[in-house]
Amino acid sequence: MSADVVAFSGGMSGGKSSVSREVASRLDWPRVSFGDQVRSVVRSRSLDSTDRDTLQTVGQELVDADPFSFCRAVLSQAGSMWVPGKSLVIDGLRHVEVGTALRELVRPSTLRIVLIDADLALRTTRAHGQVEAADFARWDQHPTEVQITSKIRKIADLVVDGAQSIEAIASMVTEWIENREGLRKA
Repeated sequence: MSADVVAFSGGMSGGKSSVSREVASRLDWPRVSFGDQVRSVVRSRSLDSTDRDTLQTVGQELVDADPFSFCRAVLSQAGSMWVPGKSLVIDGLRHVEVGTALRELVRPSTLRIVLIDADLALRTTRAHGQVEAADFARWDQHPTEVQITSKIRKIADLVVDGAQSIEAIASMVTEWIENREGLRKA
């Protein structure tokens, strides 16, 4: 019997970080984040870690250079709290090739992908006026974001409606995880 590693995907401001934090808390599982890793690399290069264009560019560079190294760096965020064969929550899956690398790196755990499907209007609302819809629309054209709708959706194990509250989505995902046959606690 193997543990599950649950990776959350979705558009910017779609709720994946909030939901992944809540799910990790409810299940008492460690949580790691691709976004945190990209921001760390951006800061190490003395670039602006709040600039979405920079984050997208550097994130894509990390994937293009070596998705396995990128994934290892993200997984290492958990330190001694996680090893393959244990359960884990991962925030920010955006590339199919990263999903492929993760599947291999987390074995014997099983990678499960949850896509939070939130439309542009909802994501703009969740950004609390800090981002305009036109900016989201432009960023959504980046190859990183295009993969979410065109490729990640096809490999997702669960697609949830992002229009629900963060708490409702977290409850639904937590119940889904707990009801997976063969799942055991970390």
